Amino acid sequence: MNLARSIVACLLIPLCVLVHFLLATQYEIYEIRPIWAIIIICASLIVLLRLLIRTKVFKKSILLINLISWVFVVGIIWWSQVLTSYETFNKADLLISKADLGENKLLTDSGNDILVSSLIKSKPFTLFVFYRGHW
Repeated sequence: MNLARSIVACLLIPLCVLVHFLLATQYEIYEIRPIWAIIIICASLIVLLRLLIRTKVFKKSILLINLISWVFVVGIIWWSQVLTSYETFNKADLLISKADLGENKLLTDSGNDILVSSLIKSKPFTLFVFYRGHW
């Protein structure tokens, strides 16, 4: 009974991750930290630790299942918190200083050259739309 309980607890961990993945991809139900999966995984780890401490019969098998489960959990935490985390978007990386744009010239539809810096000085919130097409 102890061995079967430890196997079920071990299999619940990847099953929770699989269900969370399927809910996120197939049904677009996504949670950053799914509480239901965290509770089930913690309960599985508690059951496995209690079995490891209290059992006398299948000590090596339960120890191996415990190690596999902890490797699963550490791998899941690493995957969800480290591997898939992205750096925050920094707007300052996209901003170009006015000195860099000041030398550039644009050609208007009338064929006149105009400095980019003069456009920015007159209207600071200028949107540049570049398109190619048949004139």
